[in-house]
Amino acid sequence: MTDIHQMSTLTSKLFADMVDQLDPGRNLRILDFGPAMPETVEFFSRFRCRLQFADLYTEPDLICQQKPDPENPVSESQLQRQFEDSLGLTGESYFDLCLFWDFLNFLDGPSVRALGRALAPCLHSRSLGHGFGVLNLKTRLVPQQYSILDQDLLSFRPRFDSLQARFPHSQSELDRLLECFEVSRRLLLGDGRMEILLRARF
Repeated sequence: MTDIHQMSTLTSKLFADMVDQLDPGRNLRILDFGPAMPETVEFFSRFRCRLQFADLYTEPDLICQQKPDPENPVSESQLQRQFEDSLGLTGESYFDLCLFWDFLNFLDGPSVRALGRALAPCLHSRSLGHGFGVLNLKTRLVPQQYSILDQDLLSFRPRFDSLQARFPHSQSELDRLLECFEVSRRLLLGDGRMEILLRARF
């Protein structure tokens, strides 16, 4: 059950504009990089779509919560295979929408590149993405759980675990690192977060 006392809301014109670009006649496939939140499931019930939730926050090897082992370095190709396995990516189907939320800020640079390369075969020319970065790399991001209340209204609540967003990324960094997407629009929020819309580079 949702704890309304812990929930905050964010009015988002960018998110609403993105949803307007989705083809209501298409069988949409949506990848959500967070836990299955009931509000999000209810929101997308109005679409013909398949929702895939990928709560990779629970996989510390992928989100780099541990310091790298210098004696056993992990290559970007190994990271890419780990993302492909964790997300069940086969390249045989395409995502229309990727909801990154704040997930990319849990990944260091090589991990963001590896994730982008894993996703690239599963995107098409009209694939879109949404997430949060920062304007200033000194901005401290508070880890949140996000969900969708309405087309122009998002909700977020604190994560009650020890995870920290240790690698905040600016728009320019995401443009450089996430090779399959480019930042198409952005909006600075009052708390220093940068809301970002992404478009496939194809």
